[in-house]
Amino acid sequence: ELDRHGARRAGGYHRHADEVSPIHGNNLLQHWLPPDQRLLPLWSALPTEESLTQITELNQAGLVRAVRLSPAAGLPFVAWIYHALLSWLATQSVPLWIALPDLDPAALVATLRNYPQLRVVVTEVHYSHAWLIERMLAALPGLHLELSRFEPRDGVRRLIERFGVERLLYGSAYPRYALGPIAYYLHHCNLDSAQLTQICSGNLERLYGVVGS
Repeated sequence: ELDRHGARRAGGYHRHADEVSPIHGNNLLQHWLPPDQRLLPLWSALPTEESLTQITELNQAGLVRAVRLSPAAGLPFVAWIYHALLSWLATQSVPLWIALPDLDPAALVATLRNYPQLRVVVTEVHYSHAWLIERMLAALPGLHLELSRFEPRDGVRRLIERFGVERLLYGSAYPRYALGPIAYYLHHCNLDSAQLTQICSGNLERLYGVVGS
């Protein structure tokens, strides 16, 4: 799929992190990554001692550049539950990926305000969230938007004008959605080549701390 869409590399996680457990999914991911670093690992985590221990050990091995929050049905996103994980990520300068449909947006903003140094990428933001995400980006300077489901007319250009291109990232939510549609959409938003490059690769590379095309 990466070859078919002209993508040299991508960030991703193992689906077992959601379907079984983040610890099991991370173990599978660790043995699944190709040696050429074409897939950049997005490690999954929950606010448990076992999960944080695993992430810490992976980080000590030099493997952690980004973490995603595994879905936890019924678990409120509040500091008294997530503090250990969020403070560790902020201290280690590790960005966190969060799927917006999994959490209450009001709780997300209220909790993340306690960790101003933490860089966060919200994913799967639907076009129906267009009004909401603008206010979230304004409230949280460290917030980034992954664009897999964000398709309002001229919405990307409006966000660039207000918040800058450096806070937007191409994403596909693959395998639930295909890699191509949002890339096609971005290439028809009247963006210049520098803006496209930053959205489709540069911003992810900066968050991951890697270099390359």
